[in-house]
Amino acid sequence: MQEIEIESNEEKKKQDGSSSSVVPVFLVAGVLILLVLAVLMGYVLVSAAKKPELCLSNDCIASANRIISSMNKSVDPCDNFYEFACGGYIDSHPISDTGASSRFGDLAEVIDYRVMRILDGGIFPSMPETVKQVIDYYHKCIDKDTLKTIGVEPMLKNIESLGLPKIPLQNTKLEKGEIDAKKAAKKLFDLDDRLNNTIFSREDTKPAETWVTVAELQDMTDRLMANKDSIKVYNLPIINSQISKSIKESVGGHWKLRCSYMARQVFHNAVSYEYLTRYFDNKTVEKTEVMVHDIHDAFAQLIKGLDWMDEQTKNYALEKLDAIKPNVGYPKWFFVPGALDERNFFIKDVRGDWLKMNLNKFVVTFKKYDDFRFNDTDWLGISKIVVNAFYTNSLVGILPDLPAGILDAPFTTNGLPSLNYGAIGAVIGHEFTHGFDNHGHTIDKHGKKNNWWSNETLAKFDERVQCMIDQYNKFHFPEIGPNVTLNGTQTINENIADNGGMREALIAYDMFKYRQTHDGSDVLPDPEPYLPGLSEYSHKQLFFLGFGNMWCKNTSPNYLERIMKIDVHSPGRERVLGTLANTKEFAEAWKCPEGSKMNPADKCIVW
Repeated sequence: MQEIEIESNEEKKKQDGSSSSVVPVFLVAGVLILLVLAVLMGYVLVSAAKKPELCLSNDCIASANRIISSMNKSVDPCDNFYEFACGGYIDSHPISDTGASSRFGDLAEVIDYRVMRILDGGIFPSMPETVKQVIDYYHKCIDKDTLKTIGVEPMLKNIESLGLPKIPLQNTKLEKGEIDAKKAAKKLFDLDDRLNNTIFSREDTKPAETWVTVAELQDMTDRLMANKDSIKVYNLPIINSQISKSIKESVGGHWKLRCSYMARQVFHNAVSYEYLTRYFDNKTVEKTEVMVHDIHDAFAQLIKGLDWMDEQTKNYALEKLDAIKPNVGYPKWFFVPGALDERNFFIKDVRGDWLKMNLNKFVVTFKKYDDFRFNDTDWLGISKIVVNAFYTNSLVGILPDLPAGILDAPFTTNGLPSLNYGAIGAVIGHEFTHGFDNHGHTIDKHGKKNNWWSNETLAKFDERVQCMIDQYNKFHFPEIGPNVTLNGTQTINENIADNGGMREALIAYDMFKYRQTHDGSDVLPDPEPYLPGLSEYSHKQLFFLGFGNMWCKNTSPNYLERIMKIDVHSPGRERVLGTLANTKEFAEAWKCPEGSKMNPADKCIVW
């Protein structure tokens, strides 16, 4: 401006005749060029400042691809956020043989495949003895030729060793000194049930199955039909399909998968150890523990801010919250050299053929293993590679468990904190909130049933619970029938946990963002980048996309109808729609008008 002003003055002198000098034309042109360049440079700088920084790490690229391919952008997120976040997933993921495909199932299949690679890979000298044992067990299981050659003789010997006759006694009067086979068998199966409940992982255990030969199946049918000429059969095509499928599985590659499941049941710690050694980044546990701390503090902040809870009950609630000690990933001893074999000191008593290994593992473990001897009570019977999370009131305390199996994408390791807090953060909050749901609120900080609520506060709590029951009762399922609705009473505890977990995760994420953008009194630029292909979405919007994406699921109507009768969880669609409809921060992030489906005027909030 100053140069232009000088030039203007010179031009004025010329016009007044005060100077005889002439301003060269090229000088004027140069000034104009400089002005244009300055304007262009300013535009470039402003444009660069507005352009978001993209995260191009492998985790971010994988997350962007997963989220984009799962979305249905033609749907208004304020109308149906589940369809917006998961419509593409439903279109591209066929329903599996189980009746459903889901993000949980997708990750479980990856783990299944990796476990098969471990077991098929054979034994290495450097492996712990317990790991060698499980691989030996697996290979004996898949060796059908040897099993056929051995036949039933080993089984009969084991039956005799238990005091049972080889052939069950039927319609025979027992002489003195003989064994009542029915009573003995009942005792045997009762023992088996106790062992299963004590030893098996809650999630690795598959539904009970009975294997019979074709001849045995025919014989059972003949006996059942002995006095009947015909019977009425429902869903004959489905029955034929299931029989065909079962026969194919028994003779095909599914036998190996079945053997791997058995190995994981019998030696779940050994399989978990080898899996985590090869495929798990231990830094994920450290990062998750930071999130657990944030969720804890977020929940404390929620409790302190409640306007419906009296101060004394708040203090009791905060004490219980402090008593909750989550387990993350795996036990602290898991990778201590020699610790795995030390805890399986009885392994030498388990060797032998496949049947002997099956029987002895349970019997020897039941007799010799003592959780309290090794202070392993924090992870009782839980596989470390199961894709799930748990909340348990036990004799040793209140123990939410987050096994390493769930500490993988799309739940965490997503590349951005917004996605991680929206997914695994909500899962962590879910488990915390179970301590204060419609059942958990009756348990005190010691894990014992005890009323620690004032009558007035308890009445207000019950009102809020009823609001949520009524809300979820309104979810309809036209794919099943015109009048089918969700059972809000059956699912209330999980719904409370979903909603509370979301609110805690939101507050925790805000805490994290504050730490990132503040240094004392100084406000710093937000260092969190954006996802490629999704840069138009804010971090808070990505937070909710991370939450919605982990619940993507494609189910058949038959599966949905069956599971709704027995499952205490709402289906994935309703978990997303119900939780986010109650979350005002969601409506703010997506600018949903009040009264829209995802921003109803009446919201149900317990925690």
